[in-house]
Amino acid sequence: QSQTSKIYFITESYMGDLIATCGGDGYIKLYDPSRNNPYLSLKAQSANQIPTAVSFGFDNDNFLSGTADKMVYLWSLSTQRVKKTFVGHGDRISTVCFIRDMSRIVSGSHDRSMKIWDAVKGSISKTILCGSSCNSLLATSDKTRIISGHYDGSVRVYSAKTGEVIKT
Repeated sequence: QSQTSKIYFITESYMGDLIATCGGDGYIKLYDPSRNNPYLSLKAQSANQIPTAVSFGFDNDNFLSGTADKMVYLWSLSTQRVKKTFVGHGDRISTVCFIRDMSRIVSGSHDRSMKIWDAVKGSISKTILCGSSCNSLLATSDKTRIISGHYDGSVRVYSAKTGEVIKT
């Protein structure tokens, strides 16, 4: 199987009216579940920008992509353009999500860290050193915790405010 045919991530919008995939072909593809073909394809601008994770915002316009070039991008679906770029990870991004109010973003990376970003300023609010590659994460609906899954097989619960481990 070639690298270009791999799907790295799939997600559904909160309203259930969109599905997004990203993969080795360098595209983020958005689908209406009632159709077979993508209705929108967004291409990475360079070979290093391969999208490896995607996540929708709660407003159905903003969405995130994490990439092999160690960056997180905040996109507007309506303009089909990048609104902000977040730089700070040391390896490819595995997972991204908004914290419920969309003022903060969480990303997990193969650099064995998670970062909480201020989505308005575009800066890192907190770096959480995990000790293992972060493969998957979610922010709880009450905005207080981040739950992550790691390469070492562990699931960890962190405080979204302090970054401290609550439970492993």
